[in-house]
Amino acid sequence: MSPTRDVLGTSNLDVLADALTDAIAGRRTVAELIDVCSSSAVAGGYLARTLRTSLVRQDWDAIEALVAVCIAQPLECCAEPLADILDRQCLEISNQDVVTALTAIASPVAVPALRRAVNRTSAPHAHWEPGGAGAAEAQRMRDACANALAVIGAADARTVLHAATPHAPSARGGTTMIDYMDQLTVDWDDFEAAGESTRDLVQRVSGDKETLRKLVYDVERKPELLAMCERHQLLDYIVLYDALDRGFRLRLHIHTDDHFDRPHDHRFSFSSRILTGGYTHTWYHMEGELYEGPDPAARQYLSRHKPDPRGKVDLDRLTPHLTRWESPGSCYTLHHSAIHTTFTTPDTVSLFARGPVEKDRSVIMDKAEGILWWRFGRQDEPEERRREKSMGLDAYRQIRERLERLGVI
Repeated sequence: MSPTRDVLGTSNLDVLADALTDAIAGRRTVAELIDVCSSSAVAGGYLARTLRTSLVRQDWDAIEALVAVCIAQPLECCAEPLADILDRQCLEISNQDVVTALTAIASPVAVPALRRAVNRTSAPHAHWEPGGAGAAEAQRMRDACANALAVIGAADARTVLHAATPHAPSARGGTTMIDYMDQLTVDWDDFEAAGESTRDLVQRVSGDKETLRKLVYDVERKPELLAMCERHQLLDYIVLYDALDRGFRLRLHIHTDDHFDRPHDHRFSFSSRILTGGYTHTWYHMEGELYEGPDPAARQYLSRHKPDPRGKVDLDRLTPHLTRWESPGSCYTLHHSAIHTTFTTPDTVSLFARGPVEKDRSVIMDKAEGILWWRFGRQDEPEERRREKSMGLDAYRQIRERLERLGVI
C-alpha cells in the first residue's frame, strides 16, 4: 500500500498507509490509528483520497476505520467523500457513524446529502413497518441527520423533518410526489443547483415505491409517454414523466443482457440513481474538442454498422480518467460534455432525470473496434430509425412485468 516508499523511502504517507493497514488487520487499534493521523500534517489529504478509493474498491473495513478517524479528528476535506458514502446507503457499514463524522466536521458541503437522507427515511418503505425495528432504525437515522443539519446551521431539526414529510404520498389526501413534480422547475444554466435538484428528485421517487409503480403503469394510459419509450441494444427506457418545458424528464432505464465498453456522451445533462444491479463506471478525458459546431456529414453515420470514417483521430485522443463501481443507491450527475461508459451487470435498473437538449448530437465510441458513430434527437432521425427503436405496447408490458419480478415496482 506504499504511496511513495519505492521512490523516496519511507514518507509521512507511508506511515499513514501502514497504520491503516495494521488497523484493518487488527495489529493496531483504531485509537492508535487516530493517534498517528492526529500527529501527521498530511493526514487530511490522505484520509480524503483513501475514503474515495476505498469506496470504489468497496473496502468496507478501511472505510469503517477511516470514519472512526474522522469522528475523532474532524477534517473539512473529508466532508465530500463522506457525503458521497452517505448517498450510497452502503449496508456494509454504519451509516449513522458516517452521519456522526459529518456532524463533527460540520461542513456545509454535507448539507445536500444529509437532506436527501432525511427524505429517504421519511418516505414510505417496504421494510419500515410501523412499530418495527426497521421503522425505529429509520427514525434514529432521520433524527441523526436532522441533528447534523442543525449543528451545521442549515436548518432547525424540526423544520427539516416537517419539510421532508409533505413530499411523501399521503392516504389522507396530502401533497403527493407527483404534486411535487408538477411544481418542480429545474434551471440547468446553474449546473450545480440543477444537479442537486435532480439528484434529490430521483432519490425521492426511488424511495417511494407506490409512486414509482403508478408512474410506470400510467404510461399505458398516456400515449404521448408511450410514444417516447425506446429500445436500444444496451438498454430499454420508459418515459415516466415529461416536463422538459420546466427543465426535466424522468425515465426508467432497464439495461439489457448485452454488455459493451462503449464510451459516449449525451445531448443533455442528467442525474441518475441505481435501483438494482450495478455497473463499472468509467469517465474519460478527451484531449481537444470533439465537437466543432453542426456537422451535416455526421448524419450519414448513425450506427456501428456504418461508423464515421473520420473517427479514428478522435479515438486516439481518448484516455480513461476515473473508474468506480456504482451499486444500488449510487447517485450522480453528469454534464452533457462528459464522456463515460457503463459496463453493467444483469438486471441493472436506474432512475434517470435528464435536462433539455444542449447540442444536436451525441457520440458513441467502440475503442476495441476503433470506430465511432453519432446519435441525433428523434426529430432529426430517419423514419426507419425511429420505427426501429420504438418500444410499442407489447414490449412495454413485458418490461413492466420484468420490473415487478425484480421488485422495482
